[in-house]
Amino acid sequence: MKTNGKGLTSTRRLLTVTVAAVAASYLSGGPSLARAAQEQRAAPSAAPCSPKPFRVGNPDSRPRLYVGPDKISTPTRIVYVKPEYSESARTAKAQGIVVLEAQIETDGRVCNPRVLRSIPLLDQSAIDAVLQWRFTPAKRNGVAVPVITTMTVNFTLQ
Repeated sequence: MKTNGKGLTSTRRLLTVTVAAVAASYLSGGPSLARAAQEQRAAPSAAPCSPKPFRVGNPDSRPRLYVGPDKISTPTRIVYVKPEYSESARTAKAQGIVVLEAQIETDGRVCNPRVLRSIPLLDQSAIDAVLQWRFTPAKRNGVAVPVITTMTVNFTLQ
C-alpha cells in the first residue's frame, strides 16, 4: 500500500474525501433523508401533480394589474375516508388535529400533502386518509384549475 507523507493510505484518503463530499452536499441544501422517505411513502404510483397550482384563500401578495373580478369556486369534498389510528397512537391515547397543506388536481384527487401542524404519532395516518379523499374541482372563471389548500384531520378516541 502506498502512503502519503501524512501517513494516510490512498484508499483511506479517497474514502475520507468521499464522505466529506456527501456530508457537504446534505449540509448545503441537498435532499434530506426524511423528505425522500416522505416522498416515497406519499404515492409512488400516482400521476404527477400539475405545475403552478392556484392557491386558495391566500392571494399573492405581489401587486398586479386589476383585470376584473375572478369567479372562483372552492373545491368541495365528495369522498371522505376516516383516518385510522395506528396501534402505537391508540396505546399512547394520542388525540388532536393534524393540519395538512395539499394540492387538489383538476380531476379531484389529492397530491403532495405536507404537514403544517404535527402530532407525530398521527401524521402518517392523516396523510394516508387525505390521499384517499376526492373533491369536486376548483374552478376559476368556469375552468377547472389545480389548487393548494389546507385540510384539517381531527383525531378523537372513542
